[in-house]
Amino acid sequence: MQIQQLNSSDAEAYQFIRLQALRDSPTAFNSSYEEEKKRPLSAFAESLSLSPSRTMFAAFNSSKIVAIISVGRESRKKVNHKGSINGMFVAPSHRRQGLGKQLLTHALRFADSQTGLIQLTLVVNASNISAISLYKSFGFKSFGIEPTAAFIDGVFHEQMHMVRLTQYTT
Repeated sequence: MQIQQLNSSDAEAYQFIRLQALRDSPTAFNSSYEEEKKRPLSAFAESLSLSPSRTMFAAFNSSKIVAIISVGRESRKKVNHKGSINGMFVAPSHRRQGLGKQLLTHALRFADSQTGLIQLTLVVNASNISAISLYKSFGFKSFGIEPTAAFIDGVFHEQMHMVRLTQYTT
């Protein structure tokens, strides 16, 4: 398994895994399969455009993406000290092999390389115990539960908001 940063030339493979993620794990994302399948390939390519403050990592099995994670920071001056982890997904066929931990390690290394970035946040379905456990093992702490955060297939889901301070200021 190889983990690398994605760029716009990976758009087709990214689109495939993103749509798989939305089909397989609808409660893990605020986007829906129905919405995302309408997006043109060019929109996926644009989301992978290289940026010094935002990137996506993927785990490849041969030439196929089997896991993804996005990390980035706010661009506005007042909130430029904050970043976020988004869109983490590991294909069911590749779970329980440490890929989530490897992806999160890459994302956090990228975040740690960002000068002045002191806080990372993420949102996770409050019933996803394995993801919450993984995030906690990397120092993320819950700072709130949002009730009725997502409405999926006729059911409301709570989302846990988590934060990890990368460095402290005085």
